[in-house]
Amino acid sequence: MSGAADNKPYDTAFKDLADEDPEALLRLVGALPEGATIKPLPREMTAPALFADQLYEVISETEHFVAHLEAQTYYADDVPSRVVKYDVIIWINTGLPVRSFILVLSPRGMPAEVPTEFTVEAGGLKMTAEFHVIKLWEIDAQWALAMNSESLLPFVSLMKGGEAEIAQGSKALSQIANATRRIELALHFFVLGGLRYSADYVLKMIERYGMFPLQQLKESSGYQFILAQGVEQGIEKGIEKGRQAVEEVLLSLIEKKFPGLNLNAEIDCVHDIEALKQLCFNLDQVDDAEELRAKVNKLATKN
Repeated sequence: MSGAADNKPYDTAFKDLADEDPEALLRLVGALPEGATIKPLPREMTAPALFADQLYEVISETEHFVAHLEAQTYYADDVPSRVVKYDVIIWINTGLPVRSFILVLSPRGMPAEVPTEFTVEAGGLKMTAEFHVIKLWEIDAQWALAMNSESLLPFVSLMKGGEAEIAQGSKALSQIANATRRIELALHFFVLGGLRYSADYVLKMIERYGMFPLQQLKESSGYQFILAQGVEQGIEKGIEKGRQAVEEVLLSLIEKKFPGLNLNAEIDCVHDIEALKQLCFNLDQVDDAEELRAKVNKLATKN
């Protein structure tokens, strides 16, 4: 998935879920002809080396092509031009026709008119790519639920429907017998659900259906990410005062990771709000309380 580093949890969720049941995902976005078979293709492409999100060779009695799935947390203006580059290199590497499907997970930033083709002209070379833009929130959640695919369950919270569909998906997820598998999907459910709902709402669903031990979830990097993401969105909407919101979340995260560690005074000396926000995102990478104290003190000296 393309985007900044703060999209990694969504990127990981998408790739894991896509790899587990690609047939169901291809059918969901309308990329799979009736009776077709598929096999995963390497995502790395040369000249230059690029990594597409998911590539599958699709073979049916009448068709043979590469299905290229590119997932976007939010729609980005550079998507059409990037699809051209991907499709050209996919064709060079496989020699097969390419069909691209852009799966957008959230309507935030979606323009009223979305292009479905783009042309790049480079001297005498003209390259045009046609592609399908799939808005996940416009796909009926009941369709995904009817497929009985475990890997589609975390996507249900982002699809067309309401609490009934989310409850149905949550219940199905909680009934997965394999504990490791259930926990893995619950984490993806939490991360993806955070694109549409508050962390509290998603946590209530997890608690209600007992998908995953909440304490273990709250210690995960995905949970920290969603909290920080919520602060970011709150700042953008002007709901909270920027610095106060970031400080509150950061101190809360520190208390959960290092109980009893008090860095209030040190954090008050850091005037760079962007640096504090970045610390929220990266706190899961700090393993030692004194290392964290040193990082905060270092930020304070840069004021």
